[in-house]
Amino acid sequence: MTVMSNTMSQEDFQRLGKDGYHPGDMDIEEVVTIVDSIKTALIKGGTQVEGYTDDLDAETLREIKGSETFARELYKQFKAHDIPLTRENVTAAKQAYDRAAQMETPSEGSVKYMVENTMDPTIEDVYRAQHSAASDSHRQGHGYYAADNTGYYARKAEDYNWEQLRPQMEKVLEEAGLEITEENLESAEWLIEAGVPLTKETMAKLYEIQQVELPQDMPQILSAVAAAISDGKSAEEANLADGRSNREKAADYMEAYGKISDEAVDQTVAEGKEANLRNLEKAQQKIERDGVSENTLEAVSARRQLEEVRLMMTIEANRKLIESGYSIDTMDLEKLVEALKKMEEEMNRKLFGETDTAQKADLYNEVQYKTQEIPYLPAAVLARFIGEEELFTLDGVHTNGTALKNTYEAARESYETLMTAPRADMGDSIRKAFRNVDDILKDMGLEENEENRRAVRILGYNSMDITQDNMDAVKKYDMELRQTIRRMTPAVSLQAIRDGKNPLNMTIAELNQYLDESGYAEEAKEEKFSKYLYKLEQNHAIEEQEREAYIGIYRMFRQLEKTDDAAVGSLIREGAGLSFQNLLTAMRSTRRQGMDYTVDDEFNGVNAVSRGKSITDQILSAFPALDQTSAEGQEFSQGDGQPGRDGAEAYYHMLAGQIADTMEPEMLAQMELRADMTMEEMAENLEQMTADERLETAYLQEELQPFQDLQGIEEAVVRELLAYRQPVTSNNLTAAAALRKKPGDLYKKLNALEEDKGTAKGKEAASHLIESLTDKDSAGEAYETMQETFQEILEEAKEEQTSYLDLRTLQSCKKQLALAGSLAKEENYQIPVEINGELTAVNLKILHGGEGGKVSASIQTQTYGQITAQFAVRNQTVSGYVACDSKEGTEKLWVIQDDLKRALAVETADGGSLKVGSVGFLYSAEANTEGYTSKDLETDENIQTADLYRIARAFITSVTA
Repeated sequence: MTVMSNTMSQEDFQRLGKDGYHPGDMDIEEVVTIVDSIKTALIKGGTQVEGYTDDLDAETLREIKGSETFARELYKQFKAHDIPLTRENVTAAKQAYDRAAQMETPSEGSVKYMVENTMDPTIEDVYRAQHSAASDSHRQGHGYYAADNTGYYARKAEDYNWEQLRPQMEKVLEEAGLEITEENLESAEWLIEAGVPLTKETMAKLYEIQQVELPQDMPQILSAVAAAISDGKSAEEANLADGRSNREKAADYMEAYGKISDEAVDQTVAEGKEANLRNLEKAQQKIERDGVSENTLEAVSARRQLEEVRLMMTIEANRKLIESGYSIDTMDLEKLVEALKKMEEEMNRKLFGETDTAQKADLYNEVQYKTQEIPYLPAAVLARFIGEEELFTLDGVHTNGTALKNTYEAARESYETLMTAPRADMGDSIRKAFRNVDDILKDMGLEENEENRRAVRILGYNSMDITQDNMDAVKKYDMELRQTIRRMTPAVSLQAIRDGKNPLNMTIAELNQYLDESGYAEEAKEEKFSKYLYKLEQNHAIEEQEREAYIGIYRMFRQLEKTDDAAVGSLIREGAGLSFQNLLTAMRSTRRQGMDYTVDDEFNGVNAVSRGKSITDQILSAFPALDQTSAEGQEFSQGDGQPGRDGAEAYYHMLAGQIADTMEPEMLAQMELRADMTMEEMAENLEQMTADERLETAYLQEELQPFQDLQGIEEAVVRELLAYRQPVTSNNLTAAAALRKKPGDLYKKLNALEEDKGTAKGKEAASHLIESLTDKDSAGEAYETMQETFQEILEEAKEEQTSYLDLRTLQSCKKQLALAGSLAKEENYQIPVEINGELTAVNLKILHGGEGGKVSASIQTQTYGQITAQFAVRNQTVSGYVACDSKEGTEKLWVIQDDLKRALAVETADGGSLKVGSVGFLYSAEANTEGYTSKDLETDENIQTADLYRIARAFITSVTA
């Protein structure tokens, strides 16, 4: 959690959304994995640093740091390393910088201390060594050196014969990957004199420490600090000798291997040296200086290994190898190939599971490759699928489109692409070739818009008849394919393959149906509406009445997107254009299926929501001119007129969804909405507009904040999720924390929503649940019924929201309700109850250990305070305690102890009844229901689970009576 909170930047979060991921519902570890891959892509593309971020403004930075120069440099380094400029990160960076800025070059004693304790030249280790070691190296008369490769260290004599020791010192230097220079030999002598065993490890560590030059300047220190945080480390773990992040090192290694020639491999092998990066680079430098040796034999095996390394090596794989302790620059090529293979397998298992990982990874890469290529293929390919819908697959489009592209290119002909804007010269040639398109559309009675022109061109490319049916088919295929490509994000592709689907072979219709049913579409719509409301509230140039109308317009297109909505079909059957005026009229007229309506000034419309204004009323409250209905009335039926056209209906339903997906409030504010504006004209206008970058950034930060707050979550919350086998996601963590801290708030909100509607279904379902605590199955069924009731209440309330904050509250309730439902399946129940007029919740746990179990319950109320209860059964006797964290509450509980003891003598599953043993009522501020061990759960092996549920019901009914 801390790693994600400290390292996920706005850019990372934005890319997650663009790639189709919903990080709130993803396991934290998987989010970190995906964010790592995003940061890796950023390393490849480079980073531009400009200005201040919106995370913390310049004034705030100056307050924390007291220096604008520091603030600017800190922002620059954080941006360069793609980490968020949060208060936690800024404060940690400042503390690390202050410590590093005061450091001086380590003394010999500090260096020796660090080598002996295998410490890295980080801020914290250098500081510790300077305050823990003596000021000199304690040169001794008797040191140690490596006598051979057995690991034995021979004791040296008081007098040194350096010439005699030189071959062994040179061997150690070679093993450490260091050049044999006088400077390095002197370092080896220093180690021996200091009494430190001379090995490749101690020599490499000394060399690394010697690279530290202190004092360092501000940019150098802050770059190292930012690199450490980027790697998920603390700021004080910044390496002062090498300020690169692991990603930067990984990228450098990948680039370095790419520069090695085959001749350098041959020379390294010929010299009897290990084929690792350091030796290969030295050979490469020698070749570039002196040329290739003609007498060197070709090292076939080593060359093949180098090629394998290049094929398998990625920045992400290198980074993971570095973090696993591998020294990529000193690893032999053969060993590096094996390490890369294992790393690839491990990475694939994390993404695709334990079975067929290689095949799934290949399929995923193929899906990504083809969906990225399809937009650039000729649009003319669409006509080839008319009447051949079973062949209309991503693979079919790619295969046929690629063949058509090759034909065009062989003939040196330009072509119109599926999803990319044509070049200016190509656009001119298209216009000249199809000068009479508008005349054709006019003759057919069709609107002269770009969608219709494009359909005519596609039919023309294929020399097909330009008929209404062919036009409908082409437009439908075109819209379907664009919708599919837009939705086939990396996240969706990954999930489809995990679900055992092959997105390439499914028909486009089947694929879109899968995407609709997978839940991704609904989540995306919910996030879109949330952002839409946020931007409406933040855009103060939009007046209140317009704000309500813009919400109505958004809802109208979401309603029209639904395939069971009759408005689109009725207009097509009537032969009417799909303009704002006609859509509004049709929506009011078709709200009651199977009935005709006369629409006039007296007609109030049919509410699209259960209360408040209808969609049409919302829109017309600010834009009355969009409805030009005659005061004398307008007849509008669903049954008369021309036959429906399935292709056209499907096209317009998808077009409505595209409009809702791309529409932003600031775009509507710039658009001149007219009664005769058609859906296609509106879609075309939206495509030419851009969203307000300032509002987009502000919304991103708003949505990112909960993730950055996760490090404040208690460890007990994580432990409970793991104990009850729940995914450790951001949504589950925040939901579990809310249920734990204020258990009754969820049901208070749900109850308030019910009271607004004048119903009591939720209360009734909760009462029925308590009555059903007779066995696991009955409790489970009743809990599920209660959950469904509350979910319906929430969904209805979300449809009616016009406030971003209110919608956020409902979304939080939805997450809590979802987690409560999942926990209930593990016999961990959140049960709403009323105590002395106060609505709260009982957290009831049925605990199983061995053949027995326990009942555990906790309640937070104003009347009693925190109540904690535990009951167990042994030898057909129930015993336990009820504890309260306030003296006043404990005294009030004593009043019900006799009633509770009588109630605990429950009828057992076998027809008998339990005896009641010791049941204590205690005052204890520290009583809790956590931390059970198997021994704690040992009870009578004959106890039935149903008996535990009846004990739970007895306790709850007694406390709530």
